[in-house]
Amino acid sequence: MPNKFRESLGTKTIDPFNRAVPGFSLTQEPGRWAWEKPPKFTKPGDAVDSVIDRLEEPETREEVAGLMLAGVSVEEIVNIFSVHGVDRGAFTPDVAEIIKGPLSMYLLGMADEFQIPVKLVGNEKAFRDRKAGLSDSSLLELMRKRNPEVYDAIMYPEPSEEQDRQMERYNRVDEESFLLAEEPDDMPEGPEDIEEEEV
Repeated sequence: MPNKFRESLGTKTIDPFNRAVPGFSLTQEPGRWAWEKPPKFTKPGDAVDSVIDRLEEPETREEVAGLMLAGVSVEEIVNIFSVHGVDRGAFTPDVAEIIKGPLSMYLLGMADEFQIPVKLVGNEKAFRDRKAGLSDSSLLELMRKRNPEVYDAIMYPEPSEEQDRQMERYNRVDEESFLLAEEPDDMPEGPEDIEEEEV
């Protein structure tokens, strides 16, 4: 069955060893590809500015906003721009890695401007698994020991003004409740008193 499938694709005669040998690229004329030439931007700041200038173009801006709305993560969009920049010789791979943080922040700002619920990472399960080394409880315990002020602020937050108002309203209702009304003096206190009155 697999052979018929390969025949239908015309791949029966493909030789798996018919490919370039290691080191073949070293025999080619140098400077053939854009990344083999000196990059256009050597400073990360200049590289970020060049990508943001591209993102500021209305057509690109709409496309990127549409991608985020469709569920493409910020991480994936940033990777697209950084790989494209290296491919066309705008900057080197190390600069491409450095500018990922600022570009992510810019895209988050754009998502906020368009009111788009944004995904940060492409594979959230892999991200959670990678992050699984430090659980929330161990992080809180470390915070309790090293940074007790922040720990107290997280664990025992001060009530907001709105919460204070709600509490006052709740207490006022309790004070006005008919269940808390004082009993009249002539009311019988128990079953014994009732029996005496009936006899």
